Amino acid sequence: MSKILIIDDEEALRANLRDVLTFEDYHVLEASNGTDGIYLAVERQPDLIICDIAMPGIDGYVVLEELHHNPRTTGIPVILLTARAEKAAAELGAKLGAEAYIKKPFSFDEVLETIRAYLGE
Repeated sequence: MSKILIIDDEEALRANLRDVLTFEDYHVLEASNGTDGIYLAVERQPDLIICDIAMPGIDGYVVLEELHHNPRTTGIPVILLTARAEKAAAELGAKLGAEAYIKKPFSFDEVLETIRAYLGE
């Protein structure tokens, strides 16, 4: 069973993603902010991370930088979620090492297809 970490400050979004991913037989970890997300990633070593960009405190870009500079988390694929539609936001995510960039609102099928692609399922 693959382990997925969701880092997002929106409780309802985390709950919906958790329910869908749990139904699809993924083990789900959750963090409501970037600091807790980085800690969980280092300690629990998920197979994949889904991370919002716009969060109070440490945003998703900083989370991504921290994860890619830590030898324990550098190889974990990260999918960024955001409501930001501008091309520059996606380009920055890619430059920092994000494997994918999904714009909100999104379909759960889109998220599942992206997850499966990066987990080789």
